Amino acid sequence: MTVFNSAYETTAGKGIPITKVINAVEEVIIKENFHLDGNSGFDNSIQNNSIGYLLSNQYSSFSDIPFFIHPLVIDLSKINRTNFEVENLIITDVRALAVVDSNSNGKLIPRNKMDFNLARIKTVLNMVWLMKSPLTLRDISFVPAAVYSSWISEAISRRLALDPKDQLTLAILSCIFYYSCFIDTKDGFSDNEKSRITAATSKATRASIKDVEDVMEQIENLNNIKDFVNTIKSVLQNIRLNDFNEGMLVSIVNNSWFGSSAKETLSVALEHPPTWIAIVYSSYTERSFHNSGISKIAERYALNKGQNDFVRSVVSLVKEHLLED
Repeated sequence: MTVFNSAYETTAGKGIPITKVINAVEEVIIKENFHLDGNSGFDNSIQNNSIGYLLSNQYSSFSDIPFFIHPLVIDLSKINRTNFEVENLIITDVRALAVVDSNSNGKLIPRNKMDFNLARIKTVLNMVWLMKSPLTLRDISFVPAAVYSSWISEAISRRLALDPKDQLTLAILSCIFYYSCFIDTKDGFSDNEKSRITAATSKATRASIKDVEDVMEQIENLNNIKDFVNTIKSVLQNIRLNDFNEGMLVSIVNNSWFGSSAKETLSVALEHPPTWIAIVYSSYTERSFHNSGISKIAERYALNKGQNDFVRSVVSLVKEHLLED
C-alpha cells in the first residue's frame, strides 16, 4: 500500500481541488504576523516536526482562505519565513464548527461539539502520523482493524447477498488491506510483514491463522482502493461481484456515519488510518454518533472487550498535543 501523508493524497482526496487553499494559507502566513499561540487549539510548545492549528474566524485575513474539509498539510520549508522551526503545519478548518470567544483571549467555542471534537482528533492524529511512525497508530489497538473489516465486509455482503464463507473471506481481505495502509507494499509484503499481519488479522476477524494465510497467498497488489477492489473480485470469484468497483464500494459504505461532511470523511478513511481511527474513537466518546452504523459495530468491542484499552491508548497518544478545554 502507498502510505498517504494526508487525506488529500488518497484516491478520494486527490479529486478535491486544494491548490487554491494551500496558496491562500501560505499567503496569509507570509502577509500576517502569523504565530502559533494558544488560539491554535494545540500545545505547540512541544517541538516536533509538525504542529497543529485550528483555523477559526479569529483574524479577518482568514476569510481569504476557501473552506476545506480535511486536515491540510502545509510544507513550511517552502515559505520564506524564519520563525518556524518545524517542517509541517497541520491545519484544520473549523470555521463552520466553532466561534472565537472575544472575552477569553480567543478561545474557541464549539457550535457543533461532536464535529468540532472529531476535527481536533483528526488533526492531532495526523500530527502523530507525520511526527512519529504510522506504526505508532497501527499498534495502539486491534479495535480499529476489527471495526474496519466488519464495516466493509458486512456492508458489501448485505448489498450483494454474499454467503457467510465469502463474508469471512471479505472480512479477512478488508483487515489485510487496513493493515497494509500503514506500510509501503509496492514491492509486496515481506515475510515479516506477512507474519505480523496474519496474526493481527486473525485476532481482529477471529478467523483461523490458516484461513488468513490462504487469503494472504492470493494477494498480489494492494497499493490503493482500486487494487483492493480488484483483489476482492479475484479472490472471491463470485458472479455477484462482476460489476463491483471503487465507486460501488464507496456508495455501499458511505451512509454508515453522519455529521459534517460525513461521506467525504468516510471516503478518505478507506485509505487513511488517522481519519479512520478518529472516527472509531469518536464513535465511543461522542454520544451524538452512537446511532451510526459504525458505532453499532464498535459496540461489539465495548468496555473491557477492547474499547477501554483503545480509548485509553488514543487519549495517551494525543493528550500532550491538545490544550485543556
